[in-house]
Amino acid sequence: MILYHNKKNMNEAKIKNIIVDDISSKKEDVVNRKEDFIISNRTKWRKVFLILISVLCIGVFLIGHLATTTDEIFKADYRKIIYTNLEGVAKDFRNYSDEELMNSFEYFRGGDQIRNALEILQSQNLNIFKK
Repeated sequence: MILYHNKKNMNEAKIKNIIVDDISSKKEDVVNRKEDFIISNRTKWRKVFLILISVLCIGVFLIGHLATTTDEIFKADYRKIIYTNLEGVAKDFRNYSDEELMNSFEYFRGGDQIRNALEILQSQNLNIFKK
């Protein structure tokens, strides 16, 4: 315990303690500000990184979607031609050989299975045989 000889010394000591406390608190504030800046800077870069990754993933998805759609648009005309030809073969399936049916329908497990399937469709009036 410090004994002060008079009030003046006691007041001076209090002032020195306040000044020392103030300086140390300012140092702590500076350190805290640096830590806050480092932490906020890290979180800022994390946010930037996450946004960049998100934009990249969305970009890859959209480019893939665009490529697929473009490919499908170019194939659409050929599909119409192919399915028109298949319709003609299916309606007149009795006049085609097994090989011609397998090549037309691209089903290579036997022409008799194709014939059976088309006969069922015809007997039930389904698909292209619908009246």
